[in-house]
Amino acid sequence: MEASRQMEIIQLILGVIASRENGMTKTQLMYKSFTSYIQLVECLAVLRRSGLIEYDPLTSTYKTTQRGLRLLQVTKEINEFVTT
Repeated sequence: MEASRQMEIIQLILGVIASRENGMTKTQLMYKSFTSYIQLVECLAVLRRSGLIEYDPLTSTYKTTQRGLRLLQVTKEINEFVTT
């Protein structure tokens, strides 16, 4: 998968998880982010290694960390700056 497409998917997944306070399962994420299972697993691994999401084994859900929320905010600010 090319790097720019992977970044798009990572940002999409991170945004989708952040939109749900109680987190999301892999299946929910796959459908909401329009990704294949393999793409999702790869991106979730990158997000977890980076400390942007965390996995709760009791509920089998992924949640955005404070660091992940901060990345979303900074990305939004950069996009606003570039488009104005």
